[in-house]
Amino acid sequence: TTSAAAAPLRVPLFAALSLSSQDVWVPNTMTENMVRRPALCRSFGDDARARREAREAREAELASKRSRLAAIIGSTSSSSTQTPTFEDMDEKRRLAEKERSAAERRSKERAALVAEASSMTRSLYRLCLRSAEALRPGNDRDEAEFREREERQLRELEEDFDASAGVSFSPPVDRENELRSRAEYYGEQTREEFIGEMDCLLAEPWGGEADVGRYIKLLRLGEERRRWVLDDYGFNDPYQDRFDHNRLEKFEERAWALVGSTSKAKAYPVSPNLDEEEEDFFDDDYLK
Repeated sequence: TTSAAAAPLRVPLFAALSLSSQDVWVPNTMTENMVRRPALCRSFGDDARARREAREAREAELASKRSRLAAIIGSTSSSSTQTPTFEDMDEKRRLAEKERSAAERRSKERAALVAEASSMTRSLYRLCLRSAEALRPGNDRDEAEFREREERQLRELEEDFDASAGVSFSPPVDRENELRSRAEYYGEQTREEFIGEMDCLLAEPWGGEADVGRYIKLLRLGEERRRWVLDDYGFNDPYQDRFDHNRLEKFEERAWALVGSTSKAKAYPVSPNLDEEEEDFFDDDYLK
C-alpha cells in the first residue's frame, strides 16, 4: 500500500492533451484513480480579464471623445489656421498696393484742396479789407447824418447854453475821426476773424465732416457779411463780382468726395454753433 501510494502518477499523453486549461489534474494519495478538481486560480483569472476589458472600454471611449473634440475644434478654426497659399499672398499684396496708391492719391488731393482753400481765403480776405477801406471817405448818407447831428447839437447848445460860463459840454461832430475809426474797426475785425479760423482745415486726420462744412459755411457767410456791411451804410459794392461762387462750388464737390473716400461717410453734420454764429454776423449791434 505504501509503495503504491508513493509511486509517481503517470498521465497518458492523449489524456493530458484532452484536459481543459481551466482544470488541473492532481494525484490523490488515497487512491490511484485521477480526480478532476477546479484550480483556485480560475477566479483570479476571471477578475484580471474583467479589469482588462473594462480598461480597454474606457480607453476606447476616451479615444472616441478626443476624436469628436478634435473634429469640433478643427471645424471652427480651420479657416484661421489654414496655411495661406501663394494666390492668397499675391491677393493680399495687391490689396496692400492698392491701398497705398489710394492713400497717396488722397494725400495729393488734400494738398491741392488746402492750397485752393488758402487761395480762396486770401482772396476773400483782401476783398473784406478793401471793402472796409471803401468806407473810409464816407458818402452822402454819412454827410447827411453829420449835418443832422450838428444841427441837433446847435439847437441843444442854444437851449442849454450857460450865458455866464459860455461853455457847451456837447462834443462836436468830428467827421474825419469818425470815418477813420469806422474803417479801422471793420479792418481790424476782418483780421481777427480770419486769424481765428485759419486752422479750420489743419486738423489731423484731415477730412472731418464738421471741419469742411464749417470752412465752406464761413467762407460764404464772410462774403455775405461783406456785402451786407456796405449796403447797410449805403455804399455801392465795388467788388460785387469778385467773389467766385463757381470756384467755391467746385471746391466743395471735391472736398466732399475726399471726405467720402477717407471716412466712408455720405453726409456731414453741420456744426451746431454755425446757426448761432450766423445770427451774430447779422446783428446790428455787432456790425455798428
